[in-house]
Amino acid sequence: MRLRQKGQRISRASVYRTMPLLVESGLVQEVFFEDGHMHYEHIYGHEHHCHLRCLGCRRIIEFRDEAVEGAEDRIGQAHNFAVTGHKLEIYGYCAACQEQK
Repeated sequence: MRLRQKGQRISRASVYRTMPLLVESGLVQEVFFEDGHMHYEHIYGHEHHCHLRCLGCRRIIEFRDEAVEGAEDRIGQAHNFAVTGHKLEIYGYCAACQEQK
């Protein structure tokens, strides 16, 4: 989008070929696969976080919780497992969607 705003063009094929390299390098991560579309999130230089996903409006709320991070460490230690990270998505309904029901 930024390249287009600057008058430069990049093909979709170039973007699709580049995404796996960006994931592998730790610059972005695959967030979810929904309706046949993969979504990506820029993570380099950002604090790790998890997601709440609304099944009604499809809104995604980012959150960080020390208890989740602590559980990651405890579970890894209990199983003699070298944890390098995790992904957590919690599904439900946001406050606005709850009010509509």
